Amino acid sequence: MMAFLVEAALRSLLLGLAVGLGLRLMRVRNPQVEMTAWITVLAASLAMPLLMQMVLLRLPASMAMLPHIVQGTDHRVATGTHVHVHTASAMAEQWSLVDMLPIAYGLVALPLMLRLVTGLMVTWRIVRDARPIRADWTRGADVRVTARILAPVTFGRVILVPISFIGWSPAKRRAVMGHELSHIEHHDFTVQVLSQLHSAVFWFSPFAWWLQVRLAALAETTSDEAAIARVGDRVGYAEILLDIAVGARGIPAGIAMARPALMRQRIEHILSQAAPVVALAPWRRMLLAAALLPAAFLIGGTSWYAKAASLPLLAVPAIPAVPAIPAIPAIPAIPSIPAIPAAASGDDGDTRPFAILTGGHSMISAGGGELDRLLAARDKVGGEAVLFLADGRLYGITDPALVEQAADLFRPENDLAEKERDLAEQQKELGQQQADLGRQQGDLGRKMGELSKHYSERLASQAAGAVEASLTDPDQAAPDREEQKQEYKQAMDDLAQEQRELGRAQGRLGAQQGKLGAQQGKLGREQSRVAHEGDVKLAKLLDAAVASGTAKAME
Repeated sequence: MMAFLVEAALRSLLLGLAVGLGLRLMRVRNPQVEMTAWITVLAASLAMPLLMQMVLLRLPASMAMLPHIVQGTDHRVATGTHVHVHTASAMAEQWSLVDMLPIAYGLVALPLMLRLVTGLMVTWRIVRDARPIRADWTRGADVRVTARILAPVTFGRVILVPISFIGWSPAKRRAVMGHELSHIEHHDFTVQVLSQLHSAVFWFSPFAWWLQVRLAALAETTSDEAAIARVGDRVGYAEILLDIAVGARGIPAGIAMARPALMRQRIEHILSQAAPVVALAPWRRMLLAAALLPAAFLIGGTSWYAKAASLPLLAVPAIPAVPAIPAIPAIPAIPSIPAIPAAASGDDGDTRPFAILTGGHSMISAGGGELDRLLAARDKVGGEAVLFLADGRLYGITDPALVEQAADLFRPENDLAEKERDLAEQQKELGQQQADLGRQQGDLGRKMGELSKHYSERLASQAAGAVEASLTDPDQAAPDREEQKQEYKQAMDDLAQEQRELGRAQGRLGAQQGKLGAQQGKLGREQSRVAHEGDVKLAKLLDAAVASGTAKAME
């Protein structure tokens, strides 16, 4: 069960990384577009255990290259996996730890589930006991008043307001209704409950907790934009939001208008966003979600099966045979080499398990019991040879000309691999330039954040000073505030222009990276073709060797 949940969480993480990369590459800034994308990821993550039962695509898993070890040594084979010797006590300890995993999982998941259910029940009682409000400014919505909250809260399709709403100005009422009705329109309460359920089930996944926080932040940003559209003044709405946040107190479940954890981020966004955010029509959101579904089905419905793959020759220096002596240290593991794509089956030939031993190098394409047979035969061969299995029998070719001919079939792959390494270096250099630009954009973003924070602190300080001094003339500080607004706007415009210039530079680098990626894709296809041709030609060579008697049976 735990392995199943971990695999589901990893697949969800892979889907999240793909969607996040797509949003970043397309420079999505509309919170509704981003919200729709992450809601689709949330739905796919919750359904991932079911999607994993639908096998839509099966991919081969390639075997790794093994180093050639000559006869007369007593070394372990470096296959990329560790060799463990389990004693009875070690096995008992391992099984006891495995048995403890579901218990440990339940000790965390059950309290999280209980907290979610309890919060919903407590909030439902608050909603049930609250008194309905019948007024024109409610716009026909289900608005109720209760003394158990100090800030507006949305629960399902019900809007809860505190008793202090009686003293709200018309602008503040419009802001609150615009904000909370946006939550209802976009079903943010349902999304919040599902994200909390997802975090409770996959509590061990950092992505689940990040997704919950991100969805909450995007929901508030979207609702803030809806409220600003009704109020018509960003600075005025920021002041309303700060006023509500002063005495905000949440409830166990529900969407509070002034959540302290997100307040700073929201104020910075409100003051830094110059133009209004374009609202996304429902049919466009559904179209975007539908466009992401194939990726969810592909990641959830892909399975892997073992299949041998041809790998390039390893440049391992020849090791001379030595007499068997006690306690000879093991040969270090050879660094991993990128695998060439597996040769596709066709009508012009087939592949078979083989090992080519030449010049101290070893190339093996096999798996399972066939691999064990080739390894055993390889350790008995002291020179260059071609080992292969045909009709269940093990054969060996020691003719130097045929061995060299077999090795030559796969050498063109080395030239393609060298070209790929050159392209990878160029990609790395462009990536470093992208990172430098990203750091510069990050610095600009921090400057904008500090500027927004400084401005919001000045606004809050002015509001507090006005209350303490009990000013009777609200226009007294208006000239100073207008001057501050102009200075703030000019500074933000300058920083935004710098960000646009950096964005254009990143776009140019991205275009160059796209060209290099296309070249790498072309080389990859060529490498796959060369590998397939090599397998086909090798099969014909081996068949001819068996027919002519050049290949000798070794078992």
